[in-house]
Amino acid sequence: MRVRVILNEPFAGISNGWSLRYINLLVELLPHAELHVFAPGQAEALQKALPGAHIYVTGDSQRAPAPKKNLLQFLRSLLNPQADNLQVNGFNFYPSLLELLRQDKQSYDADLLFHISGIVFYGSAANSPLRICDFCDSRIRALRSQMLTAKSLPARLMLKLDILYTRRIKQRLVPKGLKIVAITERDCDEVRNALPGFSVSCVPNGVRSLERDQLEAEIPQRHASRQLIFFGTLNFAPNLDAAQRLLESIWPPVQRDRPDLELRIVGRHPTKGLQALASKTAGVHLDGDVPAIEPFLRSSVLSVCPMFMGAGIKNKILESLAVGLPIVATREAVAGIEFVSGRHGWLAETPAELSRAILDGVRISAEDYRALCLAAHDLALRSSWASAAAPIVDLLKGTAK
Repeated sequence: MRVRVILNEPFAGISNGWSLRYINLLVELLPHAELHVFAPGQAEALQKALPGAHIYVTGDSQRAPAPKKNLLQFLRSLLNPQADNLQVNGFNFYPSLLELLRQDKQSYDADLLFHISGIVFYGSAANSPLRICDFCDSRIRALRSQMLTAKSLPARLMLKLDILYTRRIKQRLVPKGLKIVAITERDCDEVRNALPGFSVSCVPNGVRSLERDQLEAEIPQRHASRQLIFFGTLNFAPNLDAAQRLLESIWPPVQRDRPDLELRIVGRHPTKGLQALASKTAGVHLDGDVPAIEPFLRSSVLSVCPMFMGAGIKNKILESLAVGLPIVATREAVAGIEFVSGRHGWLAETPAELSRAILDGVRISAEDYRALCLAAHDLALRSSWASAAAPIVDLLKGTAK
């Protein structure tokens, strides 16, 4: 089967959750289809990440100028959304990619587009009998979660308008007959509500897990560790909100009870405000722009994820499970993952509950800690990228349920 893949952005290496998702899904599709990958930018990183795929690139990363963004333009676009007047971040149009696709005269059995902007901007050139788009769509769910933390009525009203606007974009600009992929069942439900009658399949994120014998060997030293970890891209609003909550209201009671514990905040692009907050909070160390997160995970006793914003599947949860690290988290943090409180870690919602869960987690016996680590690892093993990609394989083969 010949499949044309259309990426919505240049690829220079895995740099965020989005590029992690589409590259790993494509790696798993390579044994099932002949992939022809079209993207803006340069070819070298794609060729390295996807050996065996045919790579076609524009050679440049020049975006079209973004439309002017103001309230009047937003209202006009809300009434009549068009590809050239979208008032939403993350929708970047590369004219040279559309031209490259229009010049392509090969025939394909299917077109696989990544991101909703892919179908909006390049769908006119995707003319195969089967068209699939991975919306990876969590925007409406993310906006709903932000409403819970919005501090003013005008902010909540703007978020409601953004939800309405996102629905309008889908209803006006997504072509009939498209097969849609989203990242969790909750996100699939949001898409189905906006686009009744469309085929929508759940394709979660996956993870590559630590070898079991390595985990077994490390469990005793992890149980003895006094280090806890929160990690992620630290200027991303949901992560920044979680880190601030952790430092301001969750960690101080833990530190007063157990001053021997250390909290590591790890991730790229920490804001100046977060750096200042971490520097004045006892027992906290912030590590920015580290080359790899896994060594920090494998030297920690617990992963802490008090997230109340965002959507989709949190890669930080999957990455913690993949090394067999028990987690203290909120329900929002583990959405889309079969996480069981008491088996894979602890779920809590209020600052006081989260503090108590952390203290409970560092007090458990070696035997109970080992059971948690192994159960967490078992859960990750069921979340491989191969199993994540299976619904797309079924769509391509025409065997999707």
